[in-house]
Amino acid sequence: QKMSQCTASVHIHRWLASGSCLTDKPDEADFFFLPAYEACYNETACGFDNNTERCYTEDFDPLVHLPHFGRRGGADHFFIFGCNLPPFRDPMMMKMRNSVMVTVESFQAENFAGPNMLAWLSLWKDVLIPGYIPAWRIDAMLAFNRPVLQRSILVAFHGHSGRSPSVGFMYKR
Repeated sequence: QKMSQCTASVHIHRWLASGSCLTDKPDEADFFFLPAYEACYNETACGFDNNTERCYTEDFDPLVHLPHFGRRGGADHFFIFGCNLPPFRDPMMMKMRNSVMVTVESFQAENFAGPNMLAWLSLWKDVLIPGYIPAWRIDAMLAFNRPVLQRSILVAFHGHSGRSPSVGFMYKR
């Protein structure tokens, strides 16, 4: 439950799997989806070897490992990153640049790279979604719900605090 905001990947996959628009015939498919459950593998990301930002192995190459990826340069594939996007300069992400990214992040900072934020979201193809909020948390928030004019604070925060040793420096800028 600690990283429940990162479980959008699981819930969207379940929703898609229950739909009536599925096909087993690649020639009929408009889109291909490769699930990656980053929050399920590790508390903050998957972590292959010392790399905690990847849910795919270091040698993963969509052009090699996904049989239909080359058909349209990946533009008919979509990937959900409900928690952590790998940095834009990641070799895998460069190969997937034409694919649709469903993500909670419109910008992605490179780890420990300083104050620069790399533009990530492409409005012509990507989908920005809110962080996933589980039903129990929605119920807890609704218990304190008030009309906007009666609120002194209106904020919802998902992420790390400034005390986090790995990313806290980004919140102190």
